[in-house]
Amino acid sequence: MIKDMREKHKNVLLLDCGDVFSKTKDLSELRAKISIRGLGLMKYDALNIADSDLVFGWDFLQEAAQKSNVPLLSANVIKQNLNQPLVQEYLVKKFAGFTVGIIGLASLDYFNKESLIKEGLVITDPEETLKRILSEIGSCTSACVYSKPIKGASNFLTIHFFASNMLIFPLK
Repeated sequence: MIKDMREKHKNVLLLDCGDVFSKTKDLSELRAKISIRGLGLMKYDALNIADSDLVFGWDFLQEAAQKSNVPLLSANVIKQNLNQPLVQEYLVKKFAGFTVGIIGLASLDYFNKESLIKEGLVITDPEETLKRILSEIGSCTSACVYSKPIKGASNFLTIHFFASNMLIFPLK
């Protein structure tokens, strides 16, 4: 289905808003590796980091993503001791006639605080982060990808759509 869609249409984005893994370790590591490898085989453009994606730890997620060639995005999940983003904040994708900025965001309300502390991570304010990123990427058409709803995010006129947990929310 995805292959057919890409053959029929030049301008296709395939994104995952996160929560690829189960929120508990009941899901085996092998199954988790297979899930993220599947995203790579389907040529996903990006995976936003959500709370359950860290269930096996950051090192596990990073290794699995590298093997699958799926770019991890998150503009506001920060490695506390380095005070820098854990992964790439956004991705700019050029299509014939237009450009799309894909921004990964997370909401602290949906992350397990114990997991964040264990991994040495903090989540910065998504709305402030979004403002900063939009000023960096400039005039390209923007897409905002996040794991759960973020209060106030729909106030940004330069964003044309939001994707959240496999739902798309077009704006105005």
